[in-house]
Amino acid sequence: RRRAELAQSASLLGAGLEHLGLPDGRLHEHRAQLRTAFAAALDRLRPDVVFAPWFGDGHRDHRAVAFALADALRATSADLQVWGYETWSAVPHNRIVPIEAVIDRKRAAVAAHETGSLAFDLSAGLGLSRWHSMHGLLGEGHAEAFLAVERTDHIDLAEELVGFDDTALPEAGS
Repeated sequence: RRRAELAQSASLLGAGLEHLGLPDGRLHEHRAQLRTAFAAALDRLRPDVVFAPWFGDGHRDHRAVAFALADALRATSADLQVWGYETWSAVPHNRIVPIEAVIDRKRAAVAAHETGSLAFDLSAGLGLSRWHSMHGLLGEGHAEAFLAVERTDHIDLAEELVGFDDTALPEAGS
């Protein structure tokens, strides 16, 4: 059911999905598979910008993604930026992007996660979009915040935050 909710949410945002079949809530146990998948996607897509959760996000799976991306970026010399975004924890941002024109789509995408809404009110996270509008928009509308860094800076941040990386646990069976 959560996969279907994700597909609906992504569709509302105009985003594509690629499922790796890894267990929800346990991505830290599969960092090598994440790294391999990210490296393959970077090679195939050759993006200029990669959007990913930031290292300090309050969800272990999100941190696992950030650190596995850093692992994959070590294997490439691609000239790209990583824009870290927030979900569970506010990001120390250096980019603000106005989103008033698409705020209704964002609301609908959040609402698509019905099972998550059973645990708590997911719409509370939309408050960050209002709060971020104070930074550069004088409190008007809604905005998204990002920590935008060059590929090498993302790698450097991963190395500096290794003590915060509770995702670097041995894989199951090792």
